[in-house]
Amino acid sequence: MNLYKKESFEVIFCRHTLEHSYAPRTVLREFGRILRNGGLFFIIVPVEDNIGPKHAYKFNDIESLKCLADNEGINIIKCFYKEHENIPPEIWLIATNKKDNNTEISNERAFFNMGIYFFKMNNFEFGIKWIKEAKNLNPNLFLNQENIKIIQELSEKAQDVILKDV
Repeated sequence: MNLYKKESFEVIFCRHTLEHSYAPRTVLREFGRILRNGGLFFIIVPVEDNIGPKHAYKFNDIESLKCLADNEGINIIKCFYKEHENIPPEIWLIATNKKDNNTEISNERAFFNMGIYFFKMNNFEFGIKWIKEAKNLNPNLFLNQENIKIIQELSEKAQDVILKDV
């Protein structure tokens, strides 16, 4: 019995979770099943030199995550390291399922879409964070009329929080 119907989600956000699974291939296969055509995966794992006591699976470089994802029918759009000040570096994987092999998306578009997703879920703090990340990568993203309209609609919903903070 499956917990979710096939193609139930537009976005799957998995941060610091996959490394705790004893069956990461099964998890990725299930993500592929429940992701809608054209939907996005955001998988983020810590870079590890040693398996910690609470981590079942080790991701010590980009190739370890890319290989796992590719073997499970995931169409990788971007995979990169992200450095942070106060926490260990992470590997970010942005992908879609193999149903749509022509998917091309930039980091800034993926981050913008993630911000939109969080706003739709009424999580304005994360929505702002992701949209700011998109803006940092490409300030011209906000010159697009469609994006300006989306930002304005979300600002009204978030009581002008986006326009003040972004």
